[in-house]
Amino acid sequence: MFALADVGRAALFAVLMWAIRKTGEGGRIWDSTGPHVVAYRPEIDGLRAIAVLAVMLFHAGIPGFGGGYIGVDVFFVISGFVITNSIGADVASGSFSFLKFYTRRARRIIPALAFVSLICAPVAWFVMVPHEIMELSAALFAVAAFASNVLFWFRSNYFAPDAQLNPLLHTWSLAVEEQFYLLFPLLFVVLWRVGRRWLVTRLLRAVLLLLLVASLAAAQIAVERSPVAAFYLAPFRIWELLAGALAARSQGHASANQALAALGMVLVVGSIVLLQPQSAVPGLAALPAVGGTVLLLLFSRADMRGNGLAGPMLVRVGLISYSLYLWHQPLLAFARVATLDQLPLAARAALMVAAFPLAYLTWRFIEMPFRDRRRTTGWMVWSVAGAFTVTALALGAAGFRTWGFYDAKLRALPQAMQAMVIDRPRELQRRTPLWEAMRAAGSRPFGPAVKGGRVLILGDSKAEDLHVSTRLRSDLFKGMSIRAMELDDPCMSDMARLLDGQLAARALSAYCRIDIAPLIGSGLLGQSDTVVLAALWDSASLDGAARLAAALHRRSKRVAVIGMANFNDPSSLSMRLARRGANAVAAEQYLWANKLATSTSRAERLRGLVSGQPGVEYHSAFKLYCNDAVRRCRMYDRDGRPLLFDSGHVTIEGARFVGGRIAQLGWFNPR
Repeated sequence: MFALADVGRAALFAVLMWAIRKTGEGGRIWDSTGPHVVAYRPEIDGLRAIAVLAVMLFHAGIPGFGGGYIGVDVFFVISGFVITNSIGADVASGSFSFLKFYTRRARRIIPALAFVSLICAPVAWFVMVPHEIMELSAALFAVAAFASNVLFWFRSNYFAPDAQLNPLLHTWSLAVEEQFYLLFPLLFVVLWRVGRRWLVTRLLRAVLLLLLVASLAAAQIAVERSPVAAFYLAPFRIWELLAGALAARSQGHASANQALAALGMVLVVGSIVLLQPQSAVPGLAALPAVGGTVLLLLFSRADMRGNGLAGPMLVRVGLISYSLYLWHQPLLAFARVATLDQLPLAARAALMVAAFPLAYLTWRFIEMPFRDRRRTTGWMVWSVAGAFTVTALALGAAGFRTWGFYDAKLRALPQAMQAMVIDRPRELQRRTPLWEAMRAAGSRPFGPAVKGGRVLILGDSKAEDLHVSTRLRSDLFKGMSIRAMELDDPCMSDMARLLDGQLAARALSAYCRIDIAPLIGSGLLGQSDTVVLAALWDSASLDGAARLAAALHRRSKRVAVIGMANFNDPSSLSMRLARRGANAVAAEQYLWANKLATSTSRAERLRGLVSGQPGVEYHSAFKLYCNDAVRRCRMYDRDGRPLLFDSGHVTIEGARFVGGRIAQLGWFNPR
């Protein structure tokens, strides 16, 4: 059911489409005699300035700009508008070619992007530790392929604090635009050539409007079911670019209108101020900003009384807006990395000011020369693009495959401090044979146990770690029989429905059947007294975990849900500590300060979902390592051996330590 606000946004959409249709009636923007000539409009640069300033203020965490990220949506509309004008003019005059179009896009985008992106690599060597370099390397590889939106869809929520530590996070929007440019010119040319035999304007408008509505509908569904995918992926963003395209198809017959331009400004600025990260963007919640941008493109004019968009300051900012957009995120990200994300507000504001001279220099000496066809030929542009692609792909692949140049970073440390560094590959290699042997033992039938002492641990690698920990400290769990089976958290919802008779086994997906069929066949679930649920906890599966806990309790099971404890990669953190010459106490304080924010927030959501259920216990895995009262978390055992080898998985020594802590806390003790 739509809320009242959704009905209002839908009404705004209908009015907006009517306005676009009415302004375009009575003629075409381009006809067979030549293109409609659009003079330079400084107010569009002013609108770009508002968009980039909104994004910068949002990323800098300046209070009052919680919806500043909507500036990217404004950019998408402007981009659709400008690109459609460009393609339409060339197609109508018979001068369009795909090579010409893509060379123009390469001139505009690649030189400045290459310069800023490649500068990040040497800076990262001095500022970042291996796991951070790995993330940047993956992003650099994806930037070269114009696929960073896909990468970030897989790896990070845009609004998560740790995502803001990636200097290239903002390149996702450039990837969306480039993916749009791959198909839109072909669609436009085909429709134009087909439509010339009859009503080209109506055909183009009808097809674009149909695609816009389909994309908007898909986005509204996706923001409710898969918000991260909706935010990053092009199919859910195309409607914003197409809104600009429709405005371009109509702007030749739209006259200045003070009231409609003012309404557009109110909608854009209101969205910047009122939206929040949890708003359902790019669904209907983005419609006011998109609609406001369209109104400004259609009805705002430079000579309009009181039109601040055409003011000289905003226009100058708009001219360098692309370079500003490129620079602001690396400045913030590297500063946040260097200060452990403890960057004061004044420092963040100062960095945003520093972005302006950098942006001006980049615009003046890189953007403008490459956009001037008299100074740089198409061959030169494509040579730069090719060199950047090869270099970025090579650097990205090398950084990722070497764990962020781990060995090289290790050799750069003083010899006396190298022993402090957690050797992640070595620790993984040491533990793998033991874990494989324990995995086979986990599915065996329960052995003799005291009343209430049969414990079944369900989940993914986190559950496996708990199981190995208890077996390595079996002396602390006498009278108990503990087993473990795989059940990935995305399948817990189906398991709950299966237990409640709401889903037939034959209806399970192939993915979940792999987990659920062996679990049911083992008989361990029915024989257990206590069921422990432990996983990495994907945000989309938390509700399913709560439903499974309730379903198990209805079957007279005692249920314990373990929230995950993840940290920024301890291997890299230990390297940073060694570089500083830190002691064990400093290491514990440092690890406490590096709890992974996304994991912590998901664990708190899970706690809220299960804590009120009867017969269900919630235990924070951070209690295994951390003492919040003194703000310390254990990274090493008493002999200086590491407990963790990656962000949340234990070493062999770590498993022994965790087993002791579980026994001490009494999590699995019979009730």
